[in-house]
Amino acid sequence: MSQTAKIEVPLRVWGRLASEADNRGISIADLLVEAVRGLERPRLSRSAAVVALARQGFTDREIAEKTGETINYIKTARHKVGLQANRDRGQRKNKETS
Repeated sequence: MSQTAKIEVPLRVWGRLASEADNRGISIADLLVEAVRGLERPRLSRSAAVVALARQGFTDREIAEKTGETINYIKTARHKVGLQANRDRGQRKNKETS
């Protein structure tokens, strides 16, 4: 059995929610559930973005500057897929020219 909770939403926000739910043909509750589930997904895309940049040859510091992630998060994401750190910019340049 699913549990429910009551929330207070300003009327203008409620109107926007109702309009969006109507456009999608779903209930406001379902719209809110979709929104919350969407918040859970970025972890995968964050990790994928970090891994993609590492595979392109960017250093951990460069990846951190581009994504705003911490160096530790980047190291963990790389290690999970078995990638070693790129030591300098030369690695990326060599990959681009080869």
